[in-house]
Parts: sequence; C-alpha cells; structure tokens
Amino acid sequence: MFGVNLLGDSRPAHGELLMACARHGVGVIATKPFAGGTLLVANGRSTGISPLQCLSYALSQPAVTTTVPGARNAQQLREILRYSEATPEERDYRPALANIHTYLAGTCVYCNHCLPCPQGIDIFNTLMMADWARAGMTDELRQWYANLAAKPTECSERGRCSERRPIHVEVVPKMREAAAVFGG
Repeated sequence: MFGVNLLGDSRPAHGELLMACARHGVGVIATKPFAGGTLLVANGRSTGISPLQCLSYALSQPAVTTTVPGARNAQQLREILRYSEATPEERDYRPALANIHTYLAGTCVYCNHCLPCPQGIDIFNTLMMADWARAGMTDELRQWYANLAAKPTECSERGRCSERRPIHVEVVPKMREAAAVFGG
C-alpha cells in the first residue's frame, strides 16, 4: 500500500519506487488518491479536480493494481462507484495535472519539501493535524498536540522552510495558524 495521487511527482523517489515494483512484479495498492481531500477542495473551495480524474491517475501508474479511495460523503462515494462507467473525457486527468500548482497555491500538500526544520518541528504532521482540527477538534487531536516534541510556537520564523516548498505555501504563517488552532 502506497499513497498515489496527482501530487506524486512532487515527492522524492516516488516514480522510482513504482517502477521498481513494476520491474519486480510487485503490485501496489494505491491509497490516498484524493490526497486526503486536498485535491478536491483546497483553501475552502473546489479545485475543479474530480474524484474520477484522481482515480484515473492513480490507476494509470506503474505497478498499481487497485486503489482504496475513501469517500468523505455519499456524493463522493457515488462518483467513485461511477468510475467504471465514466467516459474517457471524464477520467482524463491531464488537465488537472497541468494546472495542479494553480489549484493548490497556498495549500500544504504534506510533501515534506520544507524540511528539515531547524527547531525540530514536525511541519508535515503539525499542519495536517491542524487541518483536521479545523474540521472538528477531538480529544485525540488535543492529546497528539500535547505530546509534540516541538510545538509550532517554537518556530523561529526564518522562512527557510518556505523557500524549499514546491507549491507556494507560506509555512511560517501556517505555523502561527496551527498554534492558534490548538491554543498555543
């Protein structure tokens, strides 16, 4: 099982891993074709990328034999189930891939290109958990935050992380937002 989605090319060694699996006859179960929903809704608005395009991309990758999409709601599930009946035009992910950075400008896609953090902040998980908390704070998320080795409030605000990201994401303000979500 391996996360395979339209953001795949932004992760180091992603393509090499899939090609190695194909060479050795290892089938891959693609997970996270919607990148946790980020490919469908970014910054609170629709990206215009459809679940069908996301599934088509994942299933077109070397060694991928199936996908485990996970639906957020009944409408998304209906769309996923319609995949086998969809037209080639509906499945065509190339327009989405060509404009992926436009759709996601300012949205953290958890690629880890911003690392390493000199303060030891786990940027990927901090931003992901803050995004989840915005959708509904839970005791589990509060406990996770309490156990962090380095909190977002420890951010030195030098901005080296923002210089390294492939998609225009201002990490420092996102660290401030994460701290505010969890109450510091």
